[in-house]
Amino acid sequence: MKSKIIYMVLVLATLWAAAAGRGEFAFFLLVFELLFAVCMAAGVWYVAGKLSVSAKTESSAVTRGEREKFILEIENSTVFPVGDIQIVMDVTGAGRIIRHTAADRKSRDSWQIFLEPVHCGFFRVGVTELRVFDYLGLFSAKIRIPSLARTIAVIPRIHLMDEETVQGFYGEEEDNENAARAGTDSQEIFDTRYYHQGDMLKNIHWKLSAKEDELLVKEFSMPAGRMVSVYLDTSDGTEEKTTPDQLDEFLDLAASLGNALVEKEQLFEYVWMEKGTKEALHFEVNGREAFYQALECIPGICQGISDNVLVPEHGGVRITMDGRIQRYFPEGEGRL
Repeated sequence: MKSKIIYMVLVLATLWAAAAGRGEFAFFLLVFELLFAVCMAAGVWYVAGKLSVSAKTESSAVTRGEREKFILEIENSTVFPVGDIQIVMDVTGAGRIIRHTAADRKSRDSWQIFLEPVHCGFFRVGVTELRVFDYLGLFSAKIRIPSLARTIAVIPRIHLMDEETVQGFYGEEEDNENAARAGTDSQEIFDTRYYHQGDMLKNIHWKLSAKEDELLVKEFSMPAGRMVSVYLDTSDGTEEKTTPDQLDEFLDLAASLGNALVEKEQLFEYVWMEKGTKEALHFEVNGREAFYQALECIPGICQGISDNVLVPEHGGVRITMDGRIQRYFPEGEGRL
């Protein structure tokens, strides 16, 4: 706006000088200023129509507290460099953000911003407007863009859990049965897959890995009757509003327990209820890959605390909003 005011004052001063008969120079200067403005406006509109923009993120999920890159790729197919492109973004938790970048002629440039979600949930970042400005800031034009919004799942942090916390997730009969089977192979290999960070070294299939020149991990079938249900109970029974920090701690505990079960090669399922639902949602976890998929789903709990108490169908583990892990084995009606 300041540039426009200054340029308008300059044009008016030149017009006054030309009208006052101060010489031909004032007249030619006035014509030049008007033609220059027209050329700048036409150039901005032309370039804005030739720019193409796309957006991407490094991943669909990020651990709470870690940084994630939102990348814009801007392709300028014209012979004119663009000195100022204004980017208007709408970011969850941060509101409206305005940044500026540039694009060289006949080039494909990238611009990025680092985002650091604070709480678990679904984090949305999108570009609401892109605008090209001329070098003097007199004129601007919008760039026609597709939907440049991305939603990122902010997953919980995983903490190491002590052995005592994880032990004893079965009834006494099952513990005795497992002890009697000690030293026997109660699992069968039914598939192999590529190694992922966090997989146990003892599960690497060394012979196949040597043949394929790539680390392969054994996939085991789980014995029948060994499913453990992890109930994520968000119904704390109070009228006080749960804070985002409390939800983060709750989900961190759920993720940490799930990670411990995966390391022990224990088949389990997450069970939870989202706000407005009447039936429990189940997500079965049978390995590391399924575990990370589950972590991208359970932040849905953050979108609203459930008003319903979970009713377990069989034995399992219950995690409550106050950070407790409770063993549960039904003896009567099976209510928590």
